[in-house]
Amino acid sequence: MRAPRIGWNSKGRRTMKQGLPALNVILVKPSKYDDDGYVIHHVRGVLPSNTLNALNGLFRATAQTMGVDIEVHLIDETVQLVVPDKVMRRWAIAGVPTLVGLVGVQTNQFPRAVDLALRFRKLGAMVIMGGFHISGSLALLGLTPELQELRQRGISLFAGEAEGRLEEVLTDALNGKLKSVYWLGELPDLSKEWAAPLVDDSVAKRFVLPYAGTMDTSRGCVFKCSFCTIIHVQGNFMRYRSPELIEKHVREHYPRIKHYFFTDDNMSRNPQWRDIFERLIRLREEEGIRITFMMQVDVPSYRIPDFVELAARSGCSQVFIGLESLNAENLKAASKGQNKVNFYEEMMQAWHRYGIAVHTSYIIGFPHDTVESVRQDITTLMEVVQPDQASFFMLTPLPGSVDHLEMSRRGEWMSPDFNEYDSFHAAQKHPNMTADEWFKVYREAWERFYSVENLTKVLTRATPESYWGIFKNAVWYAYATHCEGAHPMITGFWRLKARTERRSTFPIESRLAYFWRRTKDTFELSWKVAKLIVMFEKIWRATWLTKRAQAWRASVAQAKEAQVQRQRRAIARVVAFLTYLHLRMGQSRAVWQDAWNLLKRGKVWHPRLYLDGVYGTLLGVGELLTRGWLFLMNFALET
Repeated sequence: MRAPRIGWNSKGRRTMKQGLPALNVILVKPSKYDDDGYVIHHVRGVLPSNTLNALNGLFRATAQTMGVDIEVHLIDETVQLVVPDKVMRRWAIAGVPTLVGLVGVQTNQFPRAVDLALRFRKLGAMVIMGGFHISGSLALLGLTPELQELRQRGISLFAGEAEGRLEEVLTDALNGKLKSVYWLGELPDLSKEWAAPLVDDSVAKRFVLPYAGTMDTSRGCVFKCSFCTIIHVQGNFMRYRSPELIEKHVREHYPRIKHYFFTDDNMSRNPQWRDIFERLIRLREEEGIRITFMMQVDVPSYRIPDFVELAARSGCSQVFIGLESLNAENLKAASKGQNKVNFYEEMMQAWHRYGIAVHTSYIIGFPHDTVESVRQDITTLMEVVQPDQASFFMLTPLPGSVDHLEMSRRGEWMSPDFNEYDSFHAAQKHPNMTADEWFKVYREAWERFYSVENLTKVLTRATPESYWGIFKNAVWYAYATHCEGAHPMITGFWRLKARTERRSTFPIESRLAYFWRRTKDTFELSWKVAKLIVMFEKIWRATWLTKRAQAWRASVAQAKEAQVQRQRRAIARVVAFLTYLHLRMGQSRAVWQDAWNLLKRGKVWHPRLYLDGVYGTLLGVGELLTRGWLFLMNFALET
């Protein structure tokens, strides 16, 4: 019996065919080990893997083009712990070759990926591994010792991008013999109609936002930052997807996917950005397809004519910008000359003017940093630059970057443990700080930015449209900072640990020791979460509730003012009416004069005499009342 197909909506799931598939494909996005050797995974994730979604679409489309029937299964280890024996028991099909792909492997995930690869290989699966560690290493260093060892142990290496190259991989897998290395080839032309990323239901439901789409509208970058691996893997120039394809993808997946993360390293340098934005604007304004998205751009992007305005109109809710440092000498050392420190404040105002939240990246550990200079720069970042969010990183020499290449050539010390290349461990030596000082000031930056005081200021500045987006992201980042003490980029919600899935350099704990560890972890985490809830309740009261109270008071004041105006208009109408009566009552003297004349002529029994008397009395009393009312009304109007 075939394994059930995944990656399709329940309503749109195609009927299973009889018979066996030609190939069983299992794509795994590995996690990493923590400092205690346990795999980092959570009950709910936050950032879905763009690589996993992209390869899901590409494998299916390539197999369809080849006329080959395959099964595709996806696992994101940040939310689904991978136990190779259980995976193979669940998804392996007797008589059908199984290809396991460890995809999007970053340097800090490499140790975990290696352990999984070797275990899957022992179980009889063909295994291929790709991602930035392998691609970056092969691009600048060639077959490094760790890659050579993998190759010798039967693990295939895949370097570079997958578009246009998966047919070769599937053909080799169907023949039961993968190449040892699939070398970097020519960069694919993205303007062709490649298969768009495909979100899988079985994985998506495990994330806080189940159907947040990911897509790269372009690849590469035009700048030459020394710490970056992008330019040596995806090119030092821009390649871009067809705007028509992007529009088609958005339209086809709406309303299932309403929010996207455009994962381009620098979308503002995509030559087709204007066409993309204009198409999204037309979808919003003419068809009611109102998606929102987050994108990554560079600091000077706000100076591109119409870029910020069109981004806001097309649905951009947040931008991720690499400030990296507030020290001009550090920026120069990192070959990041496009960043001008004196433009930061102006840039922030430009994005905020259109209601777009700004998330900045900040690297700690450049050559000119000291403990005191970092503290001062973080203060300036919070009080002067004033981003809505900030992500902090420790400078790390990633394989595939110029920094790593030059340090390798000079023979400088770099951590031999790739698990520490995660931007929150000291993977190199710093000239002005010890490893302990460096880490402490890094942690201090997180704690200061995501403190009650600073978050209150940030959310007080937020517009009503951006408030809840910033609030939710702040909860995620503060949870990582205050509860788990880990970087948000590897943190979901509620950490899990599996007793037997531990790094081989650590012993497997007994059930009793593990139970005691997890009990303590659970109580500690529960206590920290409770404090976090109290913290954000306080922030909410000081920001949103205060804003609502101010708005309520303003509305009450407006209502009272309107009521006063209505009362004054009513009083004015009464005054006008009484003034009219007062003028009419001036006739009372004439009436009394007429009655006096009748008496003088002796016409005592004349009816008009008595009528004039009654009428004159009434007019006199009315005149007295009118004068009193006029005085009171004028007094009220004056006060």
